[in-house]
Formats: sequence, structure tokens, C-alpha cells
Amino acid sequence: MDKYLKNGKFSKKKYQPKSNPFNLPLKTEQTYRKKENNTVTFAKKDQKEKQKKLLEKKQKNTINETIRKTNQPPMIKVEKKQKIEKDIIDLESLNTRSEKELNVYKKKTHREHVLLRPDTYIGSTEMISEKRFIFNDQTERIELKKIHFVPGLYKIFDEILVNAADHKQRDPKMTTIKVQIDLEQNEISVWNDGKGIPVEIQKIEKLYVPELIFGHLLTGSNFDDNTKKTIGGRNGFGAKLCNIFSKEFIIETNDKQNGKKFYQKYCNNMLDRESPKITKAQKKDFTHIIFKPDLEKFGMKELDNDIYALFKKRVYDIAGTTAGVKVYFNKKKIGVKNFQQYCKLYIKPTNVSTIHPKKPIFFNSKNERWQICVLPSDGKFQQISFVNSICTSDGGTHVNYIVNQIIKSIISKIPKRQTKGITIKGYQIKRYLQIFINSLVDNPTFDSQTKFTLTTRFSKFGSKCELSDNFLNGIKKSNIINDVISLARMKEDNKLKRRSGKRKQRLNGFEKLDDANFAGSKESKKCTLIVTEGDSAKSLAVSGLSVIGRDYYGVYPIKGKLLNTRDATNQQIMKNKEIDALIKILGLKYGTVYTKKNIYTLRYGHLMIMVDQDLDGSHIKGLIINFIHHFWPSLLKVKEFLQEFVTPIVKVTKKSKKEQKITFFTLPEFNRWKMKNNNGKGWYFKYYKGLGTSTTKEAKEYFGNLKRHIITFKYKNELDDQNIELAFSKDKITERKKWLKEVNTDLFVDHSKKELIYKDFINRELILFSNYDNVRSIPSMVDGLKPAQRKILYCCFKKKLNKEIKVAQLVGYVSEHSVYHHGEESLANTIVGMAQDFVGSNNINLLLPIGQFGTRLKGGKDAASSRYIFTKLSPLTQAIFPKEDEQLLDYLIEDDQQIEPKYYVPIIPMILVNGCDGIGTGYATKIPNYSPREIVKNIKRKLKNKKMIPMKPYYRNFKGVITEIKNNTVINHNEMIQSNSLNNNSLSIKKNVNIKKQLKKKNGKKYNIYGIWGKDDENTIRVTELPLNTKYCWTQNYKEFLESITIGNKDNIDNQIIDNFKEFHTDQEINFLINFSDENMSKIEKMDIEHLLKLTSSISTTNMYAFDTNHKLKRYNSPEQIIDDFFELRWDMYRKRKKFLLEKVNYQLKKLKNIAKFIKLVISKEINFNIQNKKELIKDLENKNFQKFTKKFIYKKDNDMDEDEYEYKKKSNNKSKSKEGSKEKNKTSKQVNPSYGYLLSLSLWSLTNEKYQKTLEEKRVLKEKKYQIVTTLVQEMWKKDLDNFIEIFDIEEQKYLKNQNKEILSKNYQMEKRKRKSFSSSKKKNNKNNQNLKRSKTNPIQSSNNIMQKFTKNKNSKFRSSVNFSKKKNNQKKNINHFSFKNSNKFNNNIGGVYNLDDNDDGDDDIIYIEDKDNNVNMNQKNETLDSKTESDSILNSQSLDEMGINSNFWDDYDEDFI
Repeated sequence: MDKYLKNGKFSKKKYQPKSNPFNLPLKTEQTYRKKENNTVTFAKKDQKEKQKKLLEKKQKNTINETIRKTNQPPMIKVEKKQKIEKDIIDLESLNTRSEKELNVYKKKTHREHVLLRPDTYIGSTEMISEKRFIFNDQTERIELKKIHFVPGLYKIFDEILVNAADHKQRDPKMTTIKVQIDLEQNEISVWNDGKGIPVEIQKIEKLYVPELIFGHLLTGSNFDDNTKKTIGGRNGFGAKLCNIFSKEFIIETNDKQNGKKFYQKYCNNMLDRESPKITKAQKKDFTHIIFKPDLEKFGMKELDNDIYALFKKRVYDIAGTTAGVKVYFNKKKIGVKNFQQYCKLYIKPTNVSTIHPKKPIFFNSKNERWQICVLPSDGKFQQISFVNSICTSDGGTHVNYIVNQIIKSIISKIPKRQTKGITIKGYQIKRYLQIFINSLVDNPTFDSQTKFTLTTRFSKFGSKCELSDNFLNGIKKSNIINDVISLARMKEDNKLKRRSGKRKQRLNGFEKLDDANFAGSKESKKCTLIVTEGDSAKSLAVSGLSVIGRDYYGVYPIKGKLLNTRDATNQQIMKNKEIDALIKILGLKYGTVYTKKNIYTLRYGHLMIMVDQDLDGSHIKGLIINFIHHFWPSLLKVKEFLQEFVTPIVKVTKKSKKEQKITFFTLPEFNRWKMKNNNGKGWYFKYYKGLGTSTTKEAKEYFGNLKRHIITFKYKNELDDQNIELAFSKDKITERKKWLKEVNTDLFVDHSKKELIYKDFINRELILFSNYDNVRSIPSMVDGLKPAQRKILYCCFKKKLNKEIKVAQLVGYVSEHSVYHHGEESLANTIVGMAQDFVGSNNINLLLPIGQFGTRLKGGKDAASSRYIFTKLSPLTQAIFPKEDEQLLDYLIEDDQQIEPKYYVPIIPMILVNGCDGIGTGYATKIPNYSPREIVKNIKRKLKNKKMIPMKPYYRNFKGVITEIKNNTVINHNEMIQSNSLNNNSLSIKKNVNIKKQLKKKNGKKYNIYGIWGKDDENTIRVTELPLNTKYCWTQNYKEFLESITIGNKDNIDNQIIDNFKEFHTDQEINFLINFSDENMSKIEKMDIEHLLKLTSSISTTNMYAFDTNHKLKRYNSPEQIIDDFFELRWDMYRKRKKFLLEKVNYQLKKLKNIAKFIKLVISKEINFNIQNKKELIKDLENKNFQKFTKKFIYKKDNDMDEDEYEYKKKSNNKSKSKEGSKEKNKTSKQVNPSYGYLLSLSLWSLTNEKYQKTLEEKRVLKEKKYQIVTTLVQEMWKKDLDNFIEIFDIEEQKYLKNQNKEILSKNYQMEKRKRKSFSSSKKKNNKNNQNLKRSKTNPIQSSNNIMQKFTKNKNSKFRSSVNFSKKKNNQKKNINHFSFKNSNKFNNNIGGVYNLDDNDDGDDDIIYIEDKDNNVNMNQKNETLDSKTESDSILNSQSLDEMGINSNFWDDYDEDFI
């Protein structure tokens, strides 16, 4: 083995053992295995031990050699070892250094060390110059002043003064402290009337206690750290230091309890002392210290004014911090009684001219151990703090403890609107605080004996100081926040100024810039920068530059809309590429006021805006104007600096004369021309939706006539500034709402003028965009849809989308057939949103999600691409939007093409079903979701004239709790809810709300939304539902939140409360298992867990805005108010439907009547086709009074668009060019113009007797259908639609629940099902003999399934016509088989009353005899009185047939065959 070691070290070769039976890993070259005992030894360690033994042996030999030389016997016996070692040390032969060198090592007494190194104990004894707070006798205020003083001298005075204040803690009965400073005698005395020091001999030290604690270092009563004390003394130096640095030091104390008085005098820096003098005690206890500082040791000759003012300020400190003690200075009582009065000494007296006088904000803790005052500082943090009467001039942990609370509170209370664009940090707030703290701390520790800085940890203070809301709100109301924000903004503005532009001829780094050749040169004043909307517009501008040249014109395209810089942050502005580029291209400098004289400093003297002529283009113009006005308002006043380049939005060409063209720059202008010119008949229209529509040839035409296309913006007066701010400033929201209410969509800018005042641009052009922005952002109250959603629904109905279609394909179809002008991605997202059905999205999705349309994991953002997913109409959609109403809607016309209606009219207000969110210009809306069943119930109640039941928000499949906040105050409550956990155990879910703040009184209600949580065990919480209407309602967001509060997260160190969490949720269910430590669990149980874990949110009905039926924005205070407005409109829609159906049946009846008559005449050969030609035949038909009809029924609406008749069946496609257009025109004219085509086009097989009989049969069926329409109540029509909807809704909901593996349907569904079952069974029982309509010889009234009639005279008439219903058997009165009416032209459309034909179940038909009597309604046998309150009066006022538009000779249409 030794061969591997060389000089005690391993060689480079590894030691390889001969065998390794246990397959152990080979050791490194530093270890080897011994053969004898198989133990491992470290070579290096063994080598060190050998060296140590050799060294000891050598030392032993040296000692023995020394003994031998001195003739001493060898060291053999242990008893003589100590004596020998002592002799060795005394040997002079061992001293290798000189005596002088050894004398530098000295031992000092403690007193000598204090005098020799005073800075260790009392601080510096040198004169220094620095700013200190002193008391000014002239102003009687404490002021910060630069003085000359010795810190050591100040400290010895402070030690005696603090001792006197400490007596108040030992003896609460102490009332007085007296301080005297005699400058002439250089004498200071401190007296207090606290309990005297015990005048007794301490048994161990055999000294009087006063002598022990004042005359001996490291003595006192403060060495027991187990006892909590709130005094200043700690280390046993204190007053002894004052004694050491004094020429004379006198102690005098009166111990009333022992009846002794103690007196002792020290001299020469505590070197000399007199024997104590013990006399009889006086009546009152006291302690009196008199000392004369040794000024020579402080480099002073006398006590000067500066040190005197500093001492006096310290006496005032004691007066302000020691409550209940009267303090005298030089026999004069100090007027400060408490800490508040003391703090006011720092406030300078304010003048009348002072803008913001400082007002102190005070706080006293409940435990009376903390007193705090805050004042605004002048930009530099100042703290005046005291710990147990000690002035901690450098602060410490107690100051940090309070300041951190204040900073955190201020940051949380600063409105986000004020801090937008700036980041407020703690040190910025701290520098504007002047804080006063008076505290009592248990056993305080300091950085040194000078006690300038407290080092005690927060947890060992002995008390907590939780600042009150009133105190923190007081700080918020002070000028501190404004000063902090101003400073932060100043710094941000300085950063912004560094990014200013410069005037230079060559500019690099902007790829899309086509710079003018003379930009940045001496000719820059003449140069114009053309800013375009996108690259395609730039191409148009560059094409036009070929006409005017590139020397004085540059082009730069901006992407999309410019940032609204007025309310943007500086960071946002600096990061915005378009703004940064414009500043550098134009050469703009922040903070510069531009005039005609210095405009040459810019790279361009003009800025021209060239954007689309649509409303979005107007918005871009406004944003550029706003950008210039916000930073350089003076530029807008420079003549001809800002210009716009206008292009046509519509061009019309005369079809007969193609050379005749008219150009329009605004749509309102074009629409006005269209109305005046026969709706544009004879003209061909071309719409220019963007600059990309124009050709290169047209671009050259535009730039060839610049005077026609350039308009210069002009500044007139301050109204221009006010209007620009009105349109873009967030501070003008209220004014902007009023501005938008007065919008007139017919106004437009006159582009024939060369100048445009900024005010006119805002009020005539930009306001149209703002209104349009609201239209596309805020839905209609009627159908709950925004324009894009309405376009999608229209195209789905038009395409009859009952089969699956790819979303991407539907996007293309909608773009083509609804004139959609925006991006396809936006449209695809809207389609996806209409089909989503996860919790928190739609209560009723109008489209079906076939594929991945998003889940609650990411709130729908995890939807697949539109090219992968499919959709189709939901079965519920057709039930909500009845097909019968399609022909009654007011459809819009755009680009000469029929598009979606103004609004749909569903059978229930969909805006309440699916809710809505939207942010427009000046307005925003938030409407919660409500239950479709509750909405249907309330509509039915309203149909019966019953009061609606208030509804609260409802979200499909949401398992949490939604509670109303009543009386505008959050009620404290503690509810228990039961739910099933994953282990089928009962989860106890607490709902704790401990908010007592008063809510602002607003119209509307507020609700709290709670998630579901419960405790699985002592340290585990399971969350099974998340609250809605918050960013944490989506699973992924909540997971990120939990990660942020998990222990170990570096980004959120302060709020780490959970150990870990596990996830068991699916895409539909929530299941988080959160684990806590014992300590954290005990803490959070005392807190509001729901707020801590973000398991509560709120929603209100205070901001429910929607467009009403007049297309005006209206604020609704409740969902019931929305139902009220919707009810009237939907009722009117049913009236229109009834009128439409009657007119359509009349049209068909008249047509069949003419066909039957025509066939009859042909059969009788009264009409001969062989003899007559076409013209003669038509003339013959006219002579025989045949009516002309259109090919299809055309319904004339009540609200015609113009003077011409509004034709419902408009052309569905655009008018095609040339031949296509003419063919379409001919086709349409045949459909619209009435003719005899319906007769002359009959085939020969139709001119037979069989066809004649069949026609009569068809006419009879139509008459029965007409009668059913007439006798059906409007409320019955609505109720039928609602029942049909609920039936389909239940089926779809059952499918939805099955898809989510739900075995039990909701309680609401079961209750509704039972009600409908009982209702339908009773209905079948009552109508079992009346299921099929059959023609009989009796009056048709007898064969009707339900007879619903009520005849009333209009309320405005002089009399009313009432109807008697008398009911008799057919065999009793066979002659009664007719109606008896008076004033039938006033027949009411709201016919009420439901009566069965066979009431008696005798098999015979009953006849209802109707005759006119005097206001009486009687019925034989089972008489039923019409309930006017529930059947008629609850509805709108009765409408007569004339009011419905039905001919007064309504019954005359029944021919003899029927009657």
C-alpha cells in the first residue's frame, strides 16, 4: 500500500483492491482499505495526527532541555508541573521582545475605558454641524435648523432626562418633572416627584442602592429580560455615563417609605466621591440629579445657545410623550399637555395666502401604547419618533412598522384613474410623509448605547398597532397623494421628452415611410405628410403622387386606429409604434409651443389625413386630432397645418347617360339625394367602402384636382378645444352622454367648403361614429342582439340552417348576404359566442355548438378554429322567433340590398335570457342573465293582469348561490348549504359575509354571487363552484390565482397562505382541493374565507342600458321594467300578425272566388278562348268584373318607408349589371303588378267541374281558417307560443342535462311538467268530442272547437254594444242558426270567452245564440261570465276592425254557399 503514497500523499494511480466480493464502488485516490480489520482510514487525517504528535514531542524536549540547562531536575512528577511551567514563564531567556514593545498592552478600568473611548458609549465628543430639531423661543415652535453641537454632551443630558420619564412607568402617581439649565454656572438639574429610590443597603454589594446605581457601572434593575418593561434603561450605563463626564454629580432622593433621604456628591469624573449622607425623609418622594458637564472633554468652554435650544426641545419631547406629567423648564411650566399638542409645534403658522395649509392627522391606539400623527412633508421623509420616551432620531423598526402600513393603505386607496400611466412605489410615498410616533415597547433593543435606532422585531413589541380607517382616510384626503402623483408624473414626462423627434433630412428606421425629398430641409415648411389608413391606402396615395411629385409630399401608413393619448399612460404612448413614428417623422418635440414662426423646426409643415370615408375613418381623423391637441394644442391653431383628403363613398351614374356622374362624400348626403330622386331609379350606384376600392386611374383623378379633395381644419375659438375634450376625455362622460342624446343622424359635413371648423367636425361627423359605436356595442331591448348577431341570425333563417355547416363557411355566407363590413375573425368569434353553452355564457344558445366551442376552463377562449367546428340553428331559436313574424319585420336596405331587420321581436325578451355586456362611447351596459321559465311566468301573469314576481339573476347549471343585498346594505349572515362531494359525503359549505359598509343609493339592485366550498378535514378546503361575473370564474384563472398564493411563489411573497392544491375538475365541473398548514388554517378561519379565496363576487342592475323601440338608449332599473316595454311591442306584433293572416286569407278567398267564377263561366261557355284574342279576352274579363291579382300576396305594412307603397317582398339579391338587372326587374314587376295571369295560366285540366268543386272546397276551408283567426284572442296566440317554447325548452334542457351525466332533472322542470300534464289532461277531457272540424248544415259556430267572442263598442263611442250569449239545445231551437250583430264594423279583435259545444256530455251539439241586448251577458245552463279583468282589461285598449285595417264589410266576404 505504501507504494501508492509519496510524502504522505497519494500517487496518481488508483488503488485497486484484489477482490471486491460485494461489488462496492471503488474509492477515490484519497482512501484505501486496510487488510487487518477491513476498516477505511483517511490518509490525510492520519498524516495530520502524526504531525501533531511530532510537534508535541518536540515542544516537550525543548522544555526538558531548558530545565536541564537551569540545573533543575527533569519533569517526572505531575505534582511539580505547575511550578515548573511558572518558572519557565518567568525566565528572561524566553522574552524575545523588548520591554517597551510589551508595555503597549494595557488593562484599563471600565471608567477609564469610558473616558478613553466615549464614542462607544455616548457618541462623538467632537463638535459637529448638522440639521436638528430645536426649540425656537421667538416663534415658540420646534424648527429644523442647522446647529453646532456635541452628540456626547446631548446624550448624557438625555440619559438623566429619560431616567426621570421612566419613573412614570414605575410610579403612575408621578405628576411633575422639573428641568433647570444654568448657563452661567454650567449646571443642569433634573427633578421628579416619583417614588424615591430605596435608601437601603444592597446586601450583596454592601452599598446603598442610590450609590450602587449611580456610582457603579453595569448596575441597575433592567437585566431580567423575562420581565416585560416599557422603560428606556437597559444596559446598566445610563446615568453613570453622565457622572463620568461631569465635574460634579449630585444624587438626592427621598425615600418616604423608609423615612430616609439620601445625598451623595461625586467629583472629577466619578473618580472622587463623598460618603453618602442619610437624613430624615421629607413628606414627599422625589429624585433630584444635579450635574456640571466636563465641557473640556467635549471641546467646549460653555453651554452655548445651540445646545441650550437642543436641550429645551428635548424637554418638550418629554412633555409631549409622557402623559399625565407636568413638565417645567427653568421654573416655567411647559404648555404641552399631550402628544397632539406636541406635534402641532412642528407646524409653521399659516398665512392667508397659504394654498394648502398642513393639517395633522392623529391616531391613538386602543391599548394606549401607540400615538401617531402624520403631516405632509416637503418632499423629504421626516420622522420624529419616541420609544419609551427615548428619542430615536434615526428611526428603526417601529417607524418601518407604521410607515409600511400607511404606504400599503395609500397605494390601495389611490384611484386607478389617477395613477393611470404611472407606477406609484413605496419610497415615493414615504418621501412625502412627516410622521410622529410615540410608542411603548417591551424591553426595547437599540443599535448602540446612543439609542438612536430601535432594532426590536415587530413580533416582540408587546402590542399591535392596527391603523383605523378614519386615520387612513384622513391621509388620503390630504395633499400627500396629489404630491406623490405629481412627482411620479413629472418623472414619466421627462422620460417622454427624451423620445421627442428632431429635424433632420435623412430619417432611417421606418420601412413603410415614403419620405418627401425636401423633408427636414430648408423647404420642410412646404412639405406635407400624408397619413393613410393601411398599406392599400398608401398605394392609392403613391399612385396619386405620380401626378403632383414626391419632392414635397411624403406618405406613411398607420395600422388600424391610433391610440387615444388623452387617457393613455406614458408607457403606452412610448410603446405605441404609430405614435412614436409620427413624432419622429414630423420632428415633434414634447413641451414645445408651435407658432408660424417656429413651424420650420418640424420636418413637415403640413399633416394630411387620408382615410376611408366611412364612420371608422371619421374616428381615425378624430384620434389624430386628439393626439395633436393633447400634446401640442398650439399646432391646431397654425393655419393649414392639419388637413384631410376626402374621397367618394358613393358614385351614381345615369343609366341612360353614362357620362353623367354624381359623387357623394357622406352617406347622409347620398340618402337625402336618393329620397329626392325617386329612390334613385334610373341610376347605377357604386359604394366605396374603403380607399382600396378606388382604382389607380381614380387616384390620379383625385390628386389631379386637389382643391376638390383637400379640406383644411380651422381653429376658431375655445369651443373647438371644449368639443375635442368632450369627445375624447374620460372626465367628460356625463357631458358626452348628453351630447349623444342630441344626435341627428341626418347631419353631415358640407364637403363643398374648403375649411372645416373643429367644432363642426366633432358635432357633424364624429358624433355619427360615436352613435354607431353604441349601436354595435349595446344590444336592443327588443331582441337582445347586437347588429353582428342580428346579421348572423338573419342569414341562418334565410339559409334555413337546419343542417350542419362549418363556421368558416357561415362567416362567408353572412359577409355576402348581410353586407358585413368588418373582419371575418370578429364575425367568427360572434358566431362562436352565440353557440356557447357552458356555465356563465348563454342560458339559451341560439346556435348549436358542434365541436369545441370553448369551455369554462378559459371562459370560451379555448374554442377551436372556425375551420374545424360546425353549427346549425337550435330548435329553440325557431320557437323564440316565430316564422309567422318574418313578414312583419322592418328589413333594412344597404347597398341596394335587403339585409337584416331593424330588430327581431321574439316571444320573450332575449336580452334578459342571455344578458349582455357592452362598452360604447359614453355608455356601457351590464345586464345579468335571468331564468327563461321565470320570464315566461311573469309574461303570463301580465297577460292576466297580475303583478309580476321580482326576478333575480340566473345562470344555467350554476350551482352557487345568488343573494340580493337588501336595503342597500350588506347583511351579515352565516348560512349553511349542503352539497355532495366526490366521496358522496355531505359538504358543509359556509357562507360568511362580514361587510358593513353602506352602499351608494342607486336605482336597481345589487346581488352577491357565492361559489361553493367546504372543509374535507381540518386543514383541507374543497372548492366545487366558482362565483360568476369575475375574472376568477374561469378554471384556469382561478388556478393561476391559487398558484400566486401558494407558499414558495416568488412573485407574491406577502400573501402566501396555502401549502399546495390539487385539481380534480373537468371541462364542466369545478373541483379544487386546497391544503393549508395548521397555522395558516387557524388564521384564515378568523378571516372572511370567501373574500380571501376569491369565492365571492357581485353583480348589479344599476347599469342596464339598451336601445328601446325608438332606437334610443334607455336605462332600465329592473328586469320587470324591460318586460313592461317588451310586452307592449310584442302585443302589437301579435295584432299585426292577426291582421296579416286575415288579409292573406282574404286575398286567397278572393282569388279562389274569381277562379271558381272563371271555371264556371268557361264550363258554361260564356268565355270562349277560340274566338277572342288576348286583348279582347282581358277586356271581357274586366267587363265581367274579374279582379286582378299579383302572383304572390304582398303585405302593406303600417309604417311605410316613403310615400310609395312598402312592398314586403323586396328583391333578395342586388340589382345585377346590364342584362341581369333588366331580367330581375321584369321578374319583379310581374310579381308586383296585378294581372289576370292567375286565370289565363290555368291548365285545361283545371277547367273542369271537378276542379270547380275542389275550388269551392278550398274556399270553405279558408273561410273556416279565417274564422279561427278572427275568434282567437291575442293573449291566446301569445300563450300558445309560450307553451310551445316551454315544451321544446324542456326537451332541450333534458338533452343538455343528459350530456352532463345528470340523472335527475331540475325541480323547476319537474314542477312545470306536472302542471302541463294536468292542464293538458283537463283540456282533453273538456274537448274530447270536438277534435275535428266538420262542415254541417248548422251555423259554423256550432262546429268551432273554441268559440271566443266579445263584442264591445269602442270606449270613445257614445254607446257600447254588449252581447248576450244564450245557450240552447239543437232540438229545442233549430231556427237559431245565425249571428245577430249591431255595429259589426266595431267588432273587437280581442274576442274573449272559451265555451265547449257539449257541456252536458249528452252527445248533442249545443248552440250558442248571440244577440244584441242592453249591456247584459247571459247564458243558459252553465253560464260563464266573461272575466273582463283577466281576458280583456289587462291587455291594451281594444282595437276595432277598422283600427286593425280590416274592412267593415268583413262578414260580407262569406258567400251564400257558406251562409
